[in-house]
Amino acid sequence: IEEAYHLARAAKVWSSCAAFASILADIYWTNGDNERTRSWFHVAESHIRRSATWNRGFYYLGISVLLAIDDGRLDVATALVDEAVRRFTRVRDQRMGLDLLTYRVRIELASGLEPAERSVNQLLQQHLQVGFTPFPASFRSLANAFDSYRRPASQCGARVRARNPWSS
Repeated sequence: IEEAYHLARAAKVWSSCAAFASILADIYWTNGDNERTRSWFHVAESHIRRSATWNRGFYYLGISVLLAIDDGRLDVATALVDEAVRRFTRVRDQRMGLDLLTYRVRIELASGLEPAERSVNQLLQQHLQVGFTPFPASFRSLANAFDSYRRPASQCGARVRARNPWSS
């Protein structure tokens, strides 16, 4: 993926750079490497700001949500999920909708709320229908969510706080 990132960067295809950097950040997040996660996230952030379009921006929003949840910034995480739905209107009809649902359930759990039975049933049904999640963040995020269930949001994020990706 790093090679693809460098090819996209050489070609100045900023939306692809943002996507590849976001995917790399997610990979490092999965492996618990906070330093590389944050480093690639900031690379993705710089490219998404340079991009003329938000094509492939869902990947960036996904890692942004995960980091906001980790940081205990649940209001930011919720706003980012809403932003993904607003920017990518077809996302609900695609497999990425599974990630959106997972993020919503994860946010509820991190807030100390019991998720709606309907949401959990829908999440489990979609996981079974798909047979896997195209982005490991979805299942991993849910597993972490259940681990943090009923803990105050201030105790959910053990990672270094990132600045708000929407601020200048």
